[in-house]
This record gives sequence, structure tokens and C-alpha cells, in this order.
Amino acid sequence: MHYWLDWINWYWDGLLGWLLNRVEDLLGISRQEGAAAIVWKTGFTLLCLLPLYEAYLRFTNYLHGRRLRKSMKGHVIYDPLADKDLRFTEELDALKHPKATLEQLRKEKRYGRMGEILSVMNEPAEAAHWFAKNKQYDRAAQELAKSGHTWKAARLLWRCGDYVTAARFYMEIGKMSQAAQGFARAGMVGEAAFAWAKAGKMDKALSAYARYFDESGAPQEAQEQTANQCYQLLHDPSLAEEGDPELRAALLAAVGERFLLAGRNALAAQVMAEAGRKDRAAQIMAQIQGHGAVRR
Repeated sequence: MHYWLDWINWYWDGLLGWLLNRVEDLLGISRQEGAAAIVWKTGFTLLCLLPLYEAYLRFTNYLHGRRLRKSMKGHVIYDPLADKDLRFTEELDALKHPKATLEQLRKEKRYGRMGEILSVMNEPAEAAHWFAKNKQYDRAAQELAKSGHTWKAARLLWRCGDYVTAARFYMEIGKMSQAAQGFARAGMVGEAAFAWAKAGKMDKALSAYARYFDESGAPQEAQEQTANQCYQLLHDPSLAEEGDPELRAALLAAVGERFLLAGRNALAAQVMAEAGRKDRAAQIMAQIQGHGAVRR
């Protein structure tokens, strides 16, 4: 007990008394006694306690945050505002104040969003411009087609290397030669040949199939599918008299061989007969009959 009383006397009369004397000398005021001294010393004490209290608060906040992070480790906290979709609001703003909204998006360089809003506003040509600026060439082409500029859409896709879609756009506007070139670049032999045929260039269509059968290393299933396309083209009534007869016969023979490899023996024999390869057709029929005799 005496120890605590000695410590309090040292703090109150010794430390705070010395500090009060320094303040009196510095400010040039008379000696503070009684209640005035108590107020000064209490003020000094509070000033000393405030930094300690601030340090205490920071330390307890740190401990609390550390415990919270440890308890939430492995959990994902979902912020409902993080995924808030502002697209609908932007579209409403654009309908009410189109120039201001689009100008703000342009300043933010959100060109793709400008294209989307202009598309909603039924401005496909303008939408296409901003989609192209944002390098969304497929969307730009779609908007160009919507605005009636299918040829421009096809040219844009061609420059971007999307030959398949470009070729289909060319077919829509009757540009069959360009469509055939696009399909050919994409390796779609059947579609290219069909487009060449529709363009009135049957020899090019047949040559495309001939090169495919001579040079292709595609799997058997792919070659069978191409053989089906070729067979249908050769039997199209509107193209029955078109093309070199010898090349047509050679293609029928190539188609028959693919059908034979696929196990479609009866059809293969029929196609060989159509190609003028009656010896090969007879050989295939003999194989069919031989297998039938073995099964019996």
C-alpha cells in the first residue's frame, strides 16, 4: 500500500508538478495552486493517456481483424454490388439522352458498349462502325448485314480471315464465285464445289473434288462425307450435262471406292457401273455374292 501511495505522490506532485512548473515559466503565468493545479495536472494526464488509448485501439483492431481473417479463410464473400449489371440502366439513359450517353461511353473508350446500345436503338450501320473499332468484327458484320450491306459484311469478314461466314454472306447475295473461293480457303471442298457449280463453273467444281480425292489425307469418315456431296452434285438434274464427261466418270469411280471402303458395297457397285467401270462393278458384286454364300 505504501508503495502505491509513494508512486502516486511521485507522479502527481513530482512529475506533474515539474511539468506544471515548466509550463508556468514558458507561458509567464503565476503559480497555479488548488483547483487550478488539479485541472492542469488532469489535463496533462489526459494528454498522456490519449496516445496510449489510440495505440490500444489500433492494437485491438489488428487482433480483431486477424481473428476475422483467420476464421473466414477459405470462404468467398459475395458482394451483391460487385456483379450489378448496369447495362439496362445505360440503355434507358441512352434512349432518354442518346447523345450524352454515347459521348460519355466514347470518352471512356467503351466502343463495344456503344455498338450494343446503337444496335438496341436500331442503328445497325452506326453500331457496326463502333463494333469494328472495338475489333468485334463478327458483330460488326452482323450489324452491316442487318442494315442491308451484306456485301460490306462479307468483305469485312474476309479481311479478318473468317472465310466461312464471309462465303455464306456472299451466297446470300448471289456472289457464288466469291463464296466458292471462301469455302475453298476454309478447306470446305463440298461447299466450294457446290458454289462453283451454282456460279456456272462446273469444271472448277469437278476439279476441286478431283484434287481432294487425289491429295487429301483426311480420315475415312471425312472422305466418305465428301464422296456423298460429290455424288449428289453429279446427280443434280440441273447440272447433269455440265462439266467434262471424262472428269465426271473419274469422280464417280473415286466416289465408288470411298463407298466401298465404308462398307456400302451395293452402292459402290452401282456407282462403278455408272462410271463405266463395269469390270470393277462386277468384281464388287462377286464379293457381295461370295460373302452371302459363306453366310449361308
